[in-house]
Amino acid sequence: MDADAISDALELLSTHDHARARGREVDTLRGLRGTPDGEVARIAASTWLDSRPKWPRDRDELDQLFGTALEDGLVAIALLGGLLVDDPAGAYELGLDWLEKVDDVLTADALGTVILGPGLLATGAAADLLAVARAAPRPHPRRAAVLAALPATGRPVKGPCMSVLRERSGEKHIRFVAEPRTDILSTLMSTFVRDTSPVVHKGLRRVLREWRKADKAAATDWANNVPGGIPKTLRAELGGNKR
Repeated sequence: MDADAISDALELLSTHDHARARGREVDTLRGLRGTPDGEVARIAASTWLDSRPKWPRDRDELDQLFGTALEDGLVAIALLGGLLVDDPAGAYELGLDWLEKVDDVLTADALGTVILGPGLLATGAAADLLAVARAAPRPHPRRAAVLAALPATGRPVKGPCMSVLRERSGEKHIRFVAEPRTDILSTLMSTFVRDTSPVVHKGLRRVLREWRKADKAAATDWANNVPGGIPKTLRAELGGNKR
């Protein structure tokens, strides 16, 4: 694996218009290139097929890629997601290192759903994830910790960073568990249910929406047993057939 070659490919496929549009919604110290999501997914998948990274040999290359720019980081997450099957504890540990650096929603959601959630399902090390997220000065690591609950719903996980897992598994829709893991969902949701950051709150709404679709009874039972109740905007996610 060659991190510099991946970065060069992303740069070649970037456009000024896409960079300007994305810049209106994303602000990250790593900067962004303006590479469309479809190309990010394609480059991640083609890298996996043509020059599949080896673990732990390519750990430093992945770490370099993650820190280069937003789109480079998304490719790094996708590739590490493909490697997580081989060493869940090692990949999860690297994901926790990256969590400390997250400062945008796109990276937070990808890291949470592709690395931290599956890593937590495999290792059960929720305390490690919560310790890093709580200590971070920005809300985005907490958002990532919330989104780590998404794979535990059993619902399909989508996004450009799933491209490598789709290649590896041969499946179009990726689910990490057959049935919702209420223990993980309850732990992560309860930890952040009163977080005042809008970034985190939107993540809670997204997870609760998917949990309801997977198991409305369990999601409702959790909500009814949170001491002091849950915010009205979260409660609304449990009603009707809202999508």
